[in-house]
Amino acid sequence: MRALLAALAMLMTLIAAPATAQKNCATVNPKQPVPAGDVYQVWTPGGPVGQFRDAYNTVNCQASVPWKWGLVDGKGKTLVPANYFNVIPLNATTAAVLTKFQFKSDGNTLNYRLYVFGKGEQKDVVPWSRVFAFRWQGVRTPYAFSQGTGEVALLQGGLANPVTIRNLGGKGWPGGVDTFYQVNDTLIANFTADDGTPVSRILNLRGAPISPVIGGIERWETLAPEIAGKLGRWRNYSQYDYPTIGVDYVSIIASGEHAALPYGKLYQPIASNGDPLPMPPNAIGVFPIRFDTHPWAGSTTLGWAVVEESPQGLRARLGLGTLASVIARTASLPAYTGLARFNDRSKTADDQVWWDIFAARVAGDTVWRMIDARTLTKLTIDGAGSFGSNPRDALANFNADRAAIMAKRTAERERERLALAAKVSRELEDRHQWLLSSGKICEWAPGGEMRGPKTINYMLTNCPISNDAFFTYARSIGGDPGLIDKAEYAYYEKRGKYAVPIPPAPNDIYATPNWNAWGNAIINSARTSTDNFIRDSKRQYYSNMEKWNRGKQNWCC
Repeated sequence: MRALLAALAMLMTLIAAPATAQKNCATVNPKQPVPAGDVYQVWTPGGPVGQFRDAYNTVNCQASVPWKWGLVDGKGKTLVPANYFNVIPLNATTAAVLTKFQFKSDGNTLNYRLYVFGKGEQKDVVPWSRVFAFRWQGVRTPYAFSQGTGEVALLQGGLANPVTIRNLGGKGWPGGVDTFYQVNDTLIANFTADDGTPVSRILNLRGAPISPVIGGIERWETLAPEIAGKLGRWRNYSQYDYPTIGVDYVSIIASGEHAALPYGKLYQPIASNGDPLPMPPNAIGVFPIRFDTHPWAGSTTLGWAVVEESPQGLRARLGLGTLASVIARTASLPAYTGLARFNDRSKTADDQVWWDIFAARVAGDTVWRMIDARTLTKLTIDGAGSFGSNPRDALANFNADRAAIMAKRTAERERERLALAAKVSRELEDRHQWLLSSGKICEWAPGGEMRGPKTINYMLTNCPISNDAFFTYARSIGGDPGLIDKAEYAYYEKRGKYAVPIPPAPNDIYATPNWNAWGNAIINSARTSTDNFIRDSKRQYYSNMEKWNRGKQNWCC
């Protein structure tokens, strides 16, 4: 059960790493622990009570569980010394404290005790293996969990009158789905019906039902439409905790294939007080316009659809934004009698786009047209739009239209590229001829007018080069590599870069005549090569070789 596993993970986090670490990991008096987190209250049947704040004490920085926990009031006065592995206040005077962080595999270990503020730890054993608290807007609702039976107990301000919730989860709910959680002043409990259907019931904080058993409740987050393009490229986006503009809870009221239900589900929205949310006249349900922010997403959306009954059958009105905003403007939204969902995704793993597209049939129309689920606008590259007599034809025509238009654009770009290249070539030739006739062809300075490869090669062959930056420029323009290397060698040789002679290879470092000839070839190459890389590499290799072959060979032979 995800809610309970998450709560256990939260318990581990509290035990392992407080939000405000003590400097230098110094231990402090457990009777004066360090406060951590915000001030909160505890829910009881009589209403929220107390002003509490978690607090901790470092025990041993090297230990696997280096901190222990206590409790202070809103002013910092110690209520529970930091001697425990977990502390959950139950009411204004009592807390449950975890004395040992040790649980048996059968889940029946009882390590929680009661702690009365001002009196200390009591002998009373808390009869559950785990104690947690829901957190909602500064108020915590304590509950307990029996690992052996899987039962949850709402503690109701103490141990005297717990309300037990049984049979949570079940085979109707996939792994990783919350089965018991708090929303505002209500609790949502998820079960599995005898026929295997996932169902839910809404309870108040006392554990009393305030709804019948209804179809499984799902939680959906609505994202701002303007961030859709960014989140679609999920592999290039480093975070998955996206800003939301609304969170809604909806209950499944119908599932199956229907032309107006692209996701195969119809939902009843739930109001914040646990009642069914009122909908416009003729509306029978809603569904989210699903937006997969990443491959394992399944509860994020950019908008909603309100499904209506009409004399012509079901129709869906689609709008971007929160569920409440879509319901408020239902009458002004376009109506579709058919929606078929497809995925449009790129093929590259590093830049994958992940979103839905619809083949949509407008009420009163007979053809299907493609629309983008992110914008709810016509999905086409050309102005005419792609359509078909059925969803598959509309998609196939859209893909064909897109491929044809992209091919047309590619051909147009290639023609533009060739025309531009021809124009630049003519301009460079005209400039070359003018430089020749004017006698200025050998004049060059960084940042001057652009010259083509023909002019560069002429300069390398016929002009004295006075700036070494010219060689970098010549390579960037596409000058002849051989001419560049030859001219560069001459430039640096004239300036004494190669004035230091390379001595002949000493005869005593070569074992045979063949190796001697090989060494002389290295020297010759270092002297004569016009390729910078070869010349410099061979000189360095010869220098290294002399070092390797002289003196004591204590690493070698």
